[in-house]
Amino acid sequence: MKVPYSFLKIKSVLRHPVLFLQQLFQVRHGTARWSEESSLSPDWDSRTILIAGLVPEGARVLEFGAANLVLKEHLPDGCFYQPSDIVSRSEDTIVCDLNRCLPDLGETYTHVVFSGVIEYIHDVSGLLEYIAGKTGNVIVSYTVIDSVADYVTRKRNGWVNHYSDEQFVHLFREAGFVLKGRHAWRYQEIYVFERTGGKCS
Repeated sequence: MKVPYSFLKIKSVLRHPVLFLQQLFQVRHGTARWSEESSLSPDWDSRTILIAGLVPEGARVLEFGAANLVLKEHLPDGCFYQPSDIVSRSEDTIVCDLNRCLPDLGETYTHVVFSGVIEYIHDVSGLLEYIAGKTGNVIVSYTVIDSVADYVTRKRNGWVNHYSDEQFVHLFREAGFVLKGRHAWRYQEIYVFERTGGKCS
């Protein structure tokens, strides 16, 4: 019998009460956190490089959470790259807070990339519904509770949602995407989804 995650959350808080209280006051969110250079770990670059290898030549790529623009440097030949982040990372960055207001993109992309982003999104279903009209393919990393189940650990990272692998894939299916592949990166999964019923280009 599968234990409900709500029960695991309670167990985690009871096991780490001091850490839980500390993280309530210490975790910084939004612009304040991601404006700091120390928030952008070089350890994430290998994940980004792996994702770049999943993008075909000539793709039009929109990356949410562009950070240090590592993806741009490793995309295949002929790709167009559009960065987006909660703070400006370059002159052409689309600056937006996905928890506040979705950007008016004005065009479509063959591929949308979320690397280390979805864990911080409150309305994941709403975001995916929006993205479904903008792209035919999504490449996304996510830390499922199957890999990191401890609730306090997740909260200390600033993560606001907690999905199992099955739940995560279902969210995309509900938005019209099918799972085409997956790749492991440390304790995370990198998912490759394709929109059913035709592709945006």
